[in-house]
Amino acid sequence: MKLLHVVPEDGMGGVEVAAKSAAGRPDLGCDVSMLFFLSDRGAARTGLADRLGFLSWRTLSAYPRAFRAIRRRGAEVIVFSLWKSVPLLIAARFLLRARVVYFLHLEVPTHRIDAWLSQLAIRLAHGVWADSEATLRGRGVAAGKPARVISFVTERLEPIAPPRLAPRFVSWGRLSEQKGLDRAVELIALLAARGVDASFTAYGRDDGERAGLVALAERLGVADRVSFPGQVAREERARAAADNAFFLQLSRYEGMCMGAVEGMQLGLVPVATAVGQMAVYVRDRETGLAVDPADLPRAADALIALLADPDRYAALSQAARRWWRDAPLYAEDVCRAARELVFKPSTDASRSRAALNE
Repeated sequence: MKLLHVVPEDGMGGVEVAAKSAAGRPDLGCDVSMLFFLSDRGAARTGLADRLGFLSWRTLSAYPRAFRAIRRRGAEVIVFSLWKSVPLLIAARFLLRARVVYFLHLEVPTHRIDAWLSQLAIRLAHGVWADSEATLRGRGVAAGKPARVISFVTERLEPIAPPRLAPRFVSWGRLSEQKGLDRAVELIALLAARGVDASFTAYGRDDGERAGLVALAERLGVADRVSFPGQVAREERARAAADNAFFLQLSRYEGMCMGAVEGMQLGLVPVATAVGQMAVYVRDRETGLAVDPADLPRAADALIALLADPDRYAALSQAARRWWRDAPLYAEDVCRAARELVFKPSTDASRSRAALNE
């Protein structure tokens, strides 16, 4: 069975990383390929997600070319991600015989155009996939719509060595307002004010926030404790985890948050806000620490208590790893969902939930 995943650009986000993990694999029982219709040269999505400034004759003319490419592929299931792909979804829904899927990756729309186009895509698609139950709820996917949560565990990760308890925090993702890195800097400042020798390394592409974050760290007196070294290569994540003890993710909104998932697999204890699917897998004092962003002093106190309890930290680290040990891989789950959509009546697949959400 052929599955084609249509994504606007070959960027560095979780959408693209996950999709690439399934493409071209001969062991899946389905043939997964990808189409980047606006840019296939690694262009970042910086700034394009929240405005229409990307529109030009060049980008608009990419749509008919992309539709011709989609038709030539002859896929039985066509998956469309992100709001810029919705015009192609509409064309495929009415002009092709393939089953059409709209894939949601965030629990809230990024702007009104996203909200409007995504609602249209949800109504027209044969099925809706999402990275988390929180995303399906947040986007208002009706209970009767064939919908499924897809596992965003893209690979099995093993730590180089068990993490050592120390006030060292790390994250990898994007330097964007969504990711709440300003809150993370404030938390580091609170810990430093309490005499904790805390440090925070935030890897990731700059989506326009780095300069403000550096200025905030300087204003709070923690410029020497906070660093933004740019993107970390995927093969270097285990090394980055080995140098730290906590994965700090104080996002304002999320879907699955692949970075936190990867950090937990590597034994890092997540310190996170209860948004998106993190509200499910970051169980306060069971698999990590849940943070109320309106009460960062309380989070600082909880961290100080944990830093004084190595046994408790080790238990949380082990629980974080166990949480994802048996989760299906993204590539496997995508093929399973595609077969379900093709071979099962839609009434039987009205709302399939992945085991990782239970």
